[in-house]
Amino acid sequence: MSLLAGQLRNAGHVVDIVDLNLEFIEHVLTSQSAGLTYEKIRLEEEFLRKEVKLRQAVNDVSDDFTSACEKLSFLQEHGSTWQDWQSTYIEQWGEAPNKLRDAKCFFEPHEFVSSYLAISRALNFFSAPFFPNHVAWNFFSHPKTPLNIEPMVEFCSSAESNPFFEFYEECLPNVLHMNSDLIAISIGAFSQVLPGLTLAMMLKKARTQQPNPLSGKKWHLTIGGNFFTRLKSSLESQPNFFQAFTDTLTIGEGEQSIVALAETLSDQSLNKTLEAVPSLLFLDEKEDRVMSTPDAPQKSMNSMAFQDLAGFNLERYHAPEPVICLRATKGCYWGHCTFCDSYYGLREDTMAIERLIAEMTYLNKEYGVSQFEFVDQCLEPHFLLEMSEAIIKANLKVQWFCNGLTESRFNKEVFVKMKEAGATMIMWGIESGSPRLLKLMRKGVNPKRRLSILKDASDAGLWNFAYLFFGFPSETSTEAMQTIDLVIENRDIIHSYGKSIFSLGKHSPLMADPKRYGILKLIENRQDFSSELTYEVSSGLQGEELSRISQQCAQMCQQAYANPLWMALRTRESLHLYLARRGRDYVGKYKFSEDSTIKDLEFVF
Repeated sequence: MSLLAGQLRNAGHVVDIVDLNLEFIEHVLTSQSAGLTYEKIRLEEEFLRKEVKLRQAVNDVSDDFTSACEKLSFLQEHGSTWQDWQSTYIEQWGEAPNKLRDAKCFFEPHEFVSSYLAISRALNFFSAPFFPNHVAWNFFSHPKTPLNIEPMVEFCSSAESNPFFEFYEECLPNVLHMNSDLIAISIGAFSQVLPGLTLAMMLKKARTQQPNPLSGKKWHLTIGGNFFTRLKSSLESQPNFFQAFTDTLTIGEGEQSIVALAETLSDQSLNKTLEAVPSLLFLDEKEDRVMSTPDAPQKSMNSMAFQDLAGFNLERYHAPEPVICLRATKGCYWGHCTFCDSYYGLREDTMAIERLIAEMTYLNKEYGVSQFEFVDQCLEPHFLLEMSEAIIKANLKVQWFCNGLTESRFNKEVFVKMKEAGATMIMWGIESGSPRLLKLMRKGVNPKRRLSILKDASDAGLWNFAYLFFGFPSETSTEAMQTIDLVIENRDIIHSYGKSIFSLGKHSPLMADPKRYGILKLIENRQDFSSELTYEVSSGLQGEELSRISQQCAQMCQQAYANPLWMALRTRESLHLYLARRGRDYVGKYKFSEDSTIKDLEFVF
């Protein structure tokens, strides 16, 4: 959002920023919200008992009956726990954000863990009346709402099943009071789709009753974000999506589209129409069909305005100081990994070192930002060396971390210079311990050589984080154990890890020849707005066996690392802050006792 705000303000537009993610968490943590939630749980359990009893009397075997039984069982199973939480922990929930903002509490491990657990418990408690839907601090799951237009509209309209509905009703007047001509909603990830569309639907309905009181015009609603870029072909055949949720949808990188859209809407004397806005989808109401405009021409990263943090209340976020995201490149310089489509929709570009240092300097001086996270897919060794030298030359007192590929051009000189320039950590795409799978993945790394690269980075004082995943097509249980063994046997140079389960993206390179990877059948995707595919393989880990090996990894590594501090820090940003403040040795050596609450936590990246 800050990058788009920078482009709009640079073009002369007035921009207001609202971070509803933060607002929502703080809403959940209030004692008023907890009291209402407890009452909802009590009433819901009472209603379900009666409903289940009536349905049993008539031998109901419908899906609705099954769902009612599952929800009642869930509420009864956890009832005593929630009663205890409601009477004991509510005050702690409200204090958790303040503790995380306070450096003394944040950097004391037990205070940190207790505060994060308080937030997790509050969200679990808040989610209970909406079972099986569940809100976590970093994810929203909705197992019974497929991403098709009718169930999406139903969910977004339902106060009973939608955890965000009442919150949005409360904050809607404040959003409308801004008197904007253009309201833009950013939806960047799968878990944000239904929450974001709920807000969009409410805004669209409210507009019929409340135009902009200053201009008298009907304000415009647009949605953007990388998630929808992956679904362009589906969206082009879904006029109902635009009727329900938005006027327009920006596709691709968005920086040029949002400025062109704002200019078109703000100055009607230019006689521009939506057809003049690049990379845009919108509904032609007369033809009842979705229109698509040509892609915006590529604009160099060097010519972009700096990201603008004005309007973000940085002191309110749940850390003693903010970690700000930066992007030095677009696309992926390697770009061959068969499993990856995370850079889909991005056109390759690299920012000049001078331009990057200028933005870091601006953010440091204007907003006091000294902590940065580079969100590039991976940065090349020579770029990291030049960037580090430039940071040192500019005397920038900053600390940062980035992603990397364990390729042969990394050496001790690069790592030593990175450390001197304030780097704390490199997050490496290790993926697997199997040489066969690495070859199938086209990682372009030497399985043995990469360990010496990790050792060089460690010797320079950097923290090595390993991305792992299980379930690549044809992976065997033996190969999965190779990955687990790789981590455990190299704990001295693999300081921490994060794991995930493979998912088949629609735009991943292996889709060009799925049979080569053992994918026998692509099952027809019944979710129009899902960016992933379901498939069957000829061999390899699947289903329960795959879940079991993933759990086994967590258990074995937690034991091998002996309940480490890093596992309780939850996120890469918190880990970075601890490394920056406490140092690598402190983070690496700190262990929790076996009976600690660390057993309930796992690092999420």
